Amino acid sequence: MPLDISLIRNRLDAASGVLAINSPNAVEDELVTKLLLEVAQPLEYKPYYWNLSKSLREVSLTRDKSGKITGIKKTPVPDYTTDNPVTGLFQFIRDCKDHALFLIANVQEFLPGGMQPNVFVLQDLIDLCREIKRSDKRIILLGDRLRLSHHFDGAIFEIDNPLPTEAERESNLEFRLADIKAQSKGKVKFNLSNQGRQNLIRAMGGITKEEADDLLLEAAITDKAITDGTGEFIKLRRSAKLRKRGVDILEPPPVKAVGLGNLDRWLERKAKMFSPKAQEYGLDLPNGCLIVGPPGTGKTLTVKNMAATWEMPVFVMNIGRMMDRHVGGSEENMDRFLKEIESQTGILFIDELDKQFAAIAVNALGGDGGTSQRMFGTFLQWLNDKREKRIPIFVAATANRVDHLPSEFLRDGRWDAKFYVGLPRQKARAEILNVHLERRKIELSKDAIARIAVATDGFNGAELEQLVITCAEAAFIADRPGQVSLDELIEAAMVAPVQSRNPDEQEKLRQLEDWARQSAIPASLEADETIETAEYSSDRRARF
Repeated sequence: MPLDISLIRNRLDAASGVLAINSPNAVEDELVTKLLLEVAQPLEYKPYYWNLSKSLREVSLTRDKSGKITGIKKTPVPDYTTDNPVTGLFQFIRDCKDHALFLIANVQEFLPGGMQPNVFVLQDLIDLCREIKRSDKRIILLGDRLRLSHHFDGAIFEIDNPLPTEAERESNLEFRLADIKAQSKGKVKFNLSNQGRQNLIRAMGGITKEEADDLLLEAAITDKAITDGTGEFIKLRRSAKLRKRGVDILEPPPVKAVGLGNLDRWLERKAKMFSPKAQEYGLDLPNGCLIVGPPGTGKTLTVKNMAATWEMPVFVMNIGRMMDRHVGGSEENMDRFLKEIESQTGILFIDELDKQFAAIAVNALGGDGGTSQRMFGTFLQWLNDKREKRIPIFVAATANRVDHLPSEFLRDGRWDAKFYVGLPRQKARAEILNVHLERRKIELSKDAIARIAVATDGFNGAELEQLVITCAEAAFIADRPGQVSLDELIEAAMVAPVQSRNPDEQEKLRQLEDWARQSAIPASLEADETIETAEYSSDRRARF
């Protein structure tokens, strides 16, 4: 949803003395231009702009001969001097006789929770909020991650300026492409298909309009062309920007998860629900799924495959990285992370949900001052709002155990589906082995692979991969790369450390399977998958 300019104008007209716009592009001219053009001019305010480095400036829009806006002119205020840049600004506002609008950037750094908190600045701003309501002057605070303490409750009206929506990105892209074409005068070639255009629109998600414009211009100058490959160029640059803001992007997998037919088919069906046609018919966007299973069974790989199939970015939630020693910092980091991603169509990946939110159970009595509980509350509220706001983020969470999960994560309706990924059955083990053998250039017959699959009952996917790696490394060291025999693999399987052979792990697995029978959908297609082999038959039944 774009910035609500009518709300800003209405609040200023209704004697809201001070507004605060929490915006990722608070320091960019794009937002200032919008406020000058759509707020200050219609309401006939004389606009001023302040930040710590530039001090106080009178501001106005500049235009070319055709009337097109070309920028912002910032002129120092005559005879304006002060010993204290912040309190001096506040005093200037008090003394100002103009019908004025003051745009003040990043003053929150001097308020509680900022880099240089100052109690005198705090009190001075509280007093100014009261005084300005009775004047014809108004203030708009601009900031990214605005932290307004409870002292301003009722005194400052807060508004969020979200990142551009997909529709806004599409509109801006068309404008920028035409602008580049006009400015380059044939020096930049255009060869962009409809699919390439859609990829560009998606690639520009999660960054500000000005950042997207800069990246598009960089691509045009670097390649002297705008093509279907430009989306990948921008995606790489965007990922670097998002990582700096604490948003990790999951990379595509080197191999594909196999043996999870039920889950694959479900995901294939859900992919269609992101289409514009589905939205035309009023169908809900997919919400998410929980994938539960013992370690090493391919849960994370499945999410990576999902992203590759759906052609969507994967945003990784890392609770540990969000923890902050400052009061309110952890919750703010959580809120910022969610705001960073929600303007995009993508997948939010929470790996090992049971471990990431384990602190909630441990700290339920307030052992960390309630931080974990508040972070959990912030995330749950976002999950609840996601469907109503039609946020196009699919939440994919994995867990090794359900007994460590807060009950709120398991209630009906929280997920579109809950899947159980158990230890791979015989057929799935053969498919997994084949993937890893091919990757190491080891050629074995289908019958040989089937025999190894029988001999590796109880192995998880990671253990099967390690079995292949161990034998491939031994062959390479022996100067016969890629030459691994059936007997070598069978022999290695007999002595390999397998997690499911541990009695404690067997009990955990039994409890997990009991839960799955009642509460989850099997990720694989059938309960008992077997393949015919000439030898190495097993009388052990495949696990659920």
